[in-house]
Amino acid sequence: MHSESHPRVSEGVNNWASTMERLLASPQCAAWFLENSIKPTEGDLPCWLEGGVVSCPVDVVRLVFTRLITVAIATVAQTSGPSPLLESVMETLKGLVASVSHHWRNLAQYGDVLDALASQGPKCLQLMRERDVLAVLLHLFLGPKSPGKEMVKLSVMGASNPWPVNGRSEPDFDSLLHTCSMMLKGAGKGSLARLSEGMLSMSVRPAALKLCETDPMGGSTIMQGGDTEPLLLEMCIRADGRLLFEIGQNLVSHLDKQYQDTATRTRQSQCAQFLCRFLERAIEPASPNKEWEATEAELQDICEQVVNYILNQLRSEGQSVDRYHQHQQRNVLGIKRFAQLVVLFGQSDRHPGIYKMLQPLAEGIGLIAHDMCEMFRGRAPMSPQIAAKQSLSDSLALIEESLACAKLNTLPGEIYVCGGAGELAAVTGVYRMEAQSGSGAANQEYSPSPIFKKGEGNSFFAIAKSVTAGPPDGSLGLVEVWEISHVSPPSHPVCILRTGASPASHERMPPMWTNWEAGGGGKGSCKLQILAQWNEDLPVFRNRGSDFGGHSGGGLEGSMNVEVPNSVGGSRNVRFGADDDGRNSDSASDEAIAGSDQEGDEGLQVHEGGT
Repeated sequence: MHSESHPRVSEGVNNWASTMERLLASPQCAAWFLENSIKPTEGDLPCWLEGGVVSCPVDVVRLVFTRLITVAIATVAQTSGPSPLLESVMETLKGLVASVSHHWRNLAQYGDVLDALASQGPKCLQLMRERDVLAVLLHLFLGPKSPGKEMVKLSVMGASNPWPVNGRSEPDFDSLLHTCSMMLKGAGKGSLARLSEGMLSMSVRPAALKLCETDPMGGSTIMQGGDTEPLLLEMCIRADGRLLFEIGQNLVSHLDKQYQDTATRTRQSQCAQFLCRFLERAIEPASPNKEWEATEAELQDICEQVVNYILNQLRSEGQSVDRYHQHQQRNVLGIKRFAQLVVLFGQSDRHPGIYKMLQPLAEGIGLIAHDMCEMFRGRAPMSPQIAAKQSLSDSLALIEESLACAKLNTLPGEIYVCGGAGELAAVTGVYRMEAQSGSGAANQEYSPSPIFKKGEGNSFFAIAKSVTAGPPDGSLGLVEVWEISHVSPPSHPVCILRTGASPASHERMPPMWTNWEAGGGGKGSCKLQILAQWNEDLPVFRNRGSDFGGHSGGGLEGSMNVEVPNSVGGSRNVRFGADDDGRNSDSASDEAIAGSDQEGDEGLQVHEGGT
């Protein structure tokens, strides 16, 4: 396997692995492969399962071996269910945790094998509960903070090097968290083995707080259309009222902080997603298989406190000008994140319970919508008195529009896309904003939308908007379509997903939650959630046409040959808003917020040469 991974024969491993997969479709071959993988060896390795999945230093070998193990597990499970062979594989995996902690960079493959076992139906899942797999995995996840002091000693996991290993400095617990969440789903009292039951009761607090800091949505498949809840929610169901309040306070506090790295900003978006999921479940706590440890009164009190705290971050008093200056003295980027969270709360099709909870607060949310328009678009479409009387859905739509139609220099530097599953999983992730030139544009009425790009080099995914002529009957005029394309020269960009056509608008961000249909090169449709991630420093481009010019009308295809300006050669960075250290926004930022009612006539003025 190692020799075939040589660059000169790069196709060797894939061809060999595909042949092996076809062989492992036979129950006899699959059983033979698993038996020999867990059999003790005469060398330094305890078994080939440990060598191929955990300790192998060659990525391609480890990935292929893991793939073959999961195929063999699925074949055996479909043939004989939770057989003694699978039970032996389970026990072998439990015995590898010390080695896994030592080779923590390879933890993802260990988690994938466990996840494959847990996915083989309820009988396999129950066998894992009875064999104390949950206790072992919680012990591995918590590391030094594990309450299982009598369990096997683990190595310290994580890198202190400021340059993360493979893009991250912490172990990849994704599959492991999903396995734990699957075991806890529907696990009533008495369904867990004694050790797992005791380990779970002692781990609720440390596990919940660690998940708040590292991966709030860890273990969930909800965004991909699955039914597995985040592991943090499973911990919340088993937490008392005091711990629930601490969890809520922890998550909300992240939204008001300004982080410098993309990974931490992604966790901010996950905090917002989790708060929506938590509130929706806590408002309607009844479920057939689970009971919340906290009382209904405690749950209602926590939900009200979370919602009121978030709205209080957006409320202001006095005249319009006074409200504007109140916001300027606070963390404006935090205000954007709280405003986006309110929009998430108001998605009535996904969170009907939260939407119902917001109904009595519609007047205050209307005033918030008015303030958001003034801050980020330069003007509000109506007076505060009229805004306070509009419906809740209209106010929420106005807040979302104020974030999506903001001037280019107040848009997010990144967006977090989630929801793709299977073959569409590649479109998920963080996309960085790049400017798009508006020179020579055909549709001067509409401001240009930026391109959001994920990936480095010549091969990447990109999200862009295309504005074209509508139906021949003229019923819609100009229409817009957002497209996700895969760019891999020398071939042309291939559209994988696109939104439905809608009347052209000034929005410069893709919709927060909508259906995406298969594009010309796509293989399926899905629903995607797209959350903004604002940076502290955003470039302001010297070419004013890039900020407020027309749209080229060609989406990604029409923009590939357009020069993209960057922040060198005389442009400057603007600090938008005050951060936690109390630094005030500079005059350029004030201009950006309070700019003219006509975006195309006046805007942020930046002198060339960086002065």
